[in-house]
Amino acid sequence: MNPKHLLSGLAALLTVAATPALAQSTDLSGWTAAGDVVVDSTSSARLTTAYRDDTTDEGTISSGSALLYFDLESALSLPAGALAADTIEGSGLQQSFVAAAGSTVQFGWQLATVNFDAGEADRAFVLIDGNALVELGTVDTPLVTGQFSHTFVTAGEHSLAVLVMDVNTADRVSTLTLSNFSVAVVPEPGQWALWLAGLAGLALFRRRA
Repeated sequence: MNPKHLLSGLAALLTVAATPALAQSTDLSGWTAAGDVVVDSTSSARLTTAYRDDTTDEGTISSGSALLYFDLESALSLPAGALAADTIEGSGLQQSFVAAAGSTVQFGWQLATVNFDAGEADRAFVLIDGNALVELGTVDTPLVTGQFSHTFVTAGEHSLAVLVMDVNTADRVSTLTLSNFSVAVVPEPGQWALWLAGLAGLALFRRRA
């Protein structure tokens, strides 16, 4: 076999093994955004519960406006009734992808609010596969921060939505900031086989050289 062909073939196999479909979803600018959302970089974004219309602007950070929960579910292709029953309106980011079993999504987050009121404590959520609602945090007087990590147990099609929502009333404006969004990808068994075959071919070539 021509050494150049072998090396180029190995490079192609390594590329396939390292870039399954989930890796293509790491750029937040490619996610579906609904409401008042600003994507600051490929790995960071801000979402608020701010509302705007012809006469009112609560301090939106984009040209958008917080959506009522049922409009937000529709805009992000979420099942009807997927959001918590006490939520009023908010904003979100959503992406669907194919992931190998063991692949992990992770990011840092912080949640802040204007004019804190314990009776109107807005919340941030992650919705996994349209049905598993994971609470990130509830606003408080100090800045609330944390880390989110989720590993997909089964391979196949998955979805992830990140949202910030007004709770009980829509009188407060809260902001969810995402940072350092990343994916730890586990190649599919078939990709591992291709990768190992390429390494075996390279080893054979070196022995013959």
